[in-house]
Amino acid sequence: MNLFNEALKVYEDIHVEYPDNIDCLRGLVQIRKELGMKYQHFSEKLMVLDREEEAKRIMMGGASAGQGYGAGADRDYYGGGPGGADAGYGGMGNNPGPSHNAGGDMGGMGDI
Repeated sequence: MNLFNEALKVYEDIHVEYPDNIDCLRGLVQIRKELGMKYQHFSEKLMVLDREEEAKRIMMGGASAGQGYGAGADRDYYGGGPGGADAGYGGMGNNPGPSHNAGGDMGGMGDI
């Protein structure tokens, strides 16, 4: 646990000098969550900065909206998951997605 406290101190020092450093904010959110500390302020700022970065990429002709970086893959950095900022969000459990076996052929697997 002592290493987490040391890492937290390093990230907090970096954050004071570079408050818009996305990697630093991710580290702060992760460590503070792990230590059971409040992290919502850092999580909210991270979301704002990530959205700004995504908007810049879209404006520059990068990834289209809803694809690539920032398209939900970073939910845990914002406190998502069980009991986090996305509490109540169905996640993968409620939306199994398209069937990968639309033709019914099990590829030699038989009736499993």
